[in-house]
Amino acid sequence: MEKAKKSKTWENIKGFILFSAITHLILLAIYSIIKGDITLLNYFNVIDIDLFFPNISKGTYNQIFAAISMIGIFFIIRFINSRRKSVDN
Repeated sequence: MEKAKKSKTWENIKGFILFSAITHLILLAIYSIIKGDITLLNYFNVIDIDLFFPNISKGTYNQIFAAISMIGIFFIIRFINSRRKSVDN
């Protein structure tokens, strides 16, 4: 597969995943409002890690840890992308 076509395919896949994730979060937000349960928006609950570690999305400290984890992952991805862009230039 030529590089331009491969790059376009990858962009389409990323766009599809982003659209699906945004839709998922919107539906979770609506459902959490209906149920009156903000813990449904807990990061660990959103990525379903609670399937492997039951009750990880419960409790005050776990809510804080989930928020810190989410922020940490964001900055790790940002750091990796900024390094990748500087290498590409």
